[in-house]
Amino acid sequence: MKTKAPCLTVIVMALACLALVRPAAANDVQVIDVRPRPATTGERTYYLASGATIEEAVAFRDRLIAAGAWNVNLFLPERVIVCEVTPAVAAAAGVPVGYRSEPAAFAQAPSSAAGESWGWIAEAYRQIDRTPAEQGTAAEASAVAAEPFDDIVFRVPPEKVREVQARMQRVMAEDPAAPRPQPARNLNQNSELLTGSILVNFIFPESGGGGDPDLFDWSNADMIQARVGTTGAFLAWQAWTQMEINTTFNRIEYTPTAYEPILHDATSDNVWIIDTMRGMGWATHTSDPFTALHEYNEAMRALYRTQWVVSSFIANARGVPNHRFGNGNANYTAYAYLGGPYMVEPFPAGLDPNNIGETLVFSKIVQHEIGHCFWTLDEYPGAPGVCGTTSGYLNYSNANISVVQLDGTELRCENLTPCIMHTWTRIGSERPWCRYSLGHLGVIDNNDNGYPDIFEAAPEIEFQPEGPETVSTNQFTLRFKARAGAVPNRNVAQDPGTRVDYAAPLGEVKLSLGANNGIDLDPVDGHMDEAVEEFVFPLSLPQAGQTAVVIRARNRVGFKSGDYVKQIFFTGVSYSRVGASVKTNRIDVTWETAGEAFGAKFDVYRLDPGEDLPGTKIATHVPAAGPGTGGFVPYRYIDRGVEPGHDYRYYVDGSFTLAFEDTTREYHSPSEVVGQTAGIPIVAGELVSSISPNPSTGNITVSVQVPRTYGGNPRAPQRLATPVEVTVYDVRGRRIRTLREAPALDDVLTLRWDGHSDTNLLVPAGVYFLRVKAGDTRAVRKVVLIR
Repeated sequence: MKTKAPCLTVIVMALACLALVRPAAANDVQVIDVRPRPATTGERTYYLASGATIEEAVAFRDRLIAAGAWNVNLFLPERVIVCEVTPAVAAAAGVPVGYRSEPAAFAQAPSSAAGESWGWIAEAYRQIDRTPAEQGTAAEASAVAAEPFDDIVFRVPPEKVREVQARMQRVMAEDPAAPRPQPARNLNQNSELLTGSILVNFIFPESGGGGDPDLFDWSNADMIQARVGTTGAFLAWQAWTQMEINTTFNRIEYTPTAYEPILHDATSDNVWIIDTMRGMGWATHTSDPFTALHEYNEAMRALYRTQWVVSSFIANARGVPNHRFGNGNANYTAYAYLGGPYMVEPFPAGLDPNNIGETLVFSKIVQHEIGHCFWTLDEYPGAPGVCGTTSGYLNYSNANISVVQLDGTELRCENLTPCIMHTWTRIGSERPWCRYSLGHLGVIDNNDNGYPDIFEAAPEIEFQPEGPETVSTNQFTLRFKARAGAVPNRNVAQDPGTRVDYAAPLGEVKLSLGANNGIDLDPVDGHMDEAVEEFVFPLSLPQAGQTAVVIRARNRVGFKSGDYVKQIFFTGVSYSRVGASVKTNRIDVTWETAGEAFGAKFDVYRLDPGEDLPGTKIATHVPAAGPGTGGFVPYRYIDRGVEPGHDYRYYVDGSFTLAFEDTTREYHSPSEVVGQTAGIPIVAGELVSSISPNPSTGNITVSVQVPRTYGGNPRAPQRLATPVEVTVYDVRGRRIRTLREAPALDDVLTLRWDGHSDTNLLVPAGVYFLRVKAGDTRAVRKVVLIR
């Protein structure tokens, strides 16, 4: 049953918010979201849709990929997702509303798949999974493999690429709401590398008469077999490659056209291609198939959020001799444009001399032609080119080609390697991509080091600012940018002015001091998914003098950078354990220096409540309180000029001079600011001071003389923290507020009560009791609140 092509109004509206952007300029670096193949990819699982929208299907696909699923394939319009998941990945991704998950065994059981809209998907996987015994005899395979293969590969000239882009820019200027992904790409940049996420649009035109006689209609059986064959082309790639390939299959079936595509050939195909695009709602302002396909590809790539896109037109060839174009008279089977944007194939295809099923050969033709869209070259006898012909991002040679000389003899560059770009084959006698095709596709590991050559570019670190830095405090903030390294794009078929360099995203950035293993750093935005990531990391320098901070990075596929070293010269004092402790009628300010102190002289500053820096200098050139131990030198200053119950803050400033050029320079190295509340005088032998003020309108201050507690060896007792509880009760014995319930090493604790309860309610005026327990000693003080 024929159906009309879906209206694209909703799609265009959904994309209208995307901004107009220009294609990437030369030497731009774009990251490709790829991952190394895990040791275990898990079990194949079918996620069957029952009510999910297309947008929900795309979102679930992305969630599965992010969780670590492998070979994630989304089939549209069924919205079925098939992928490989481990139990951990399945748990992380979950199953959203509108989906259910089924194991491969269920989905591939004929009784389960029969009559289901997704049954043909299970059949495509069944064909890929067939055992050698099911793949036919060697004689059958040889017979099919020996069948001559002829196709045409067109190159889009650079001037045509520029023309299409200029035309699209004019259209976009007239219609700024037209859809565009970001970043936008040129005509021959939409299918550069066979890795990452790929959208493939399979378009099945259906002649309706008008321009040509309506001779051949798609049958249900042929449409199903064509679906299986097109899908099998990508599944075969996933079966052998170590690269990540996640495919979104977008089928547009029974697309109306006034022409019969198989009656035409490459010289007149433009008429039915444009007419078919218009039947889909596109090409409304152009008769140029390149412009129409590029606009469509970019819009669909934006809608389905993939990195790459290619479109394929499948012509109905059921009643045509040899299943060839031009009503059987064309001298080729199929054709494609090198680097895209589209390809054209017949269905069925091939002579099928052994009557093994034409769709099996068709699948390999599709795989072959899509290879051209990803820059692979033909290798079969008579194909254009010589051994030195190069193609693709890596500008890789084509030395597996068979060159036919003028006298008809075949000249080989080297011994023949079975390869799908050399000879077609049935689906059961696999011919994988050979070394040279892998080079064209951009996924070769030529040096066998475990990393694809295209991603053998070490990340780079750029410190901000560059070079060594001198600081006067041990608190330092390291700032740098990490750049994903990119192997330069050497594609000779692309305009050098618009080539884009692609890189694997950053996978890990580590910081280390000295010989330690380092710690993992996260970028400022929390996600390592851009070509450049910014890092800001505060650290405490361990000691004065020189510190070397080492940054190491690796990209997502594991390729590592060298060591990037930031030298930091801490020409200041490294303070250790700066503190202030309350004693009777005084506050003791103590500190230690660690490591080199540069002969610093130490001044003590005090800040009264609400006072800003620098405060008041209360002590000059405080000497050490004793000899240093283990590199730590102790200091103490006793501030006796404090008022009971007042809040104070203190800091220490170490000043020193160092040689600088032909003179000397003075440096100041301040410590952190510490605070304390001066104690209320405590009568000798008492545990608690008087309450100040008492009566009070709200805030009261009290000090507690904490008895010392010792433990350990009696001959060398060690001071322990003494448990302290300070609680406010009302006259009925109800607990109102707990001021402290924790051990203390201080000799004197000074606490405040603001007249509120534990639930932060203002308590009424009246009499309250302050109960204090410190070690084994107890005391009670009466507090009068007036309002």
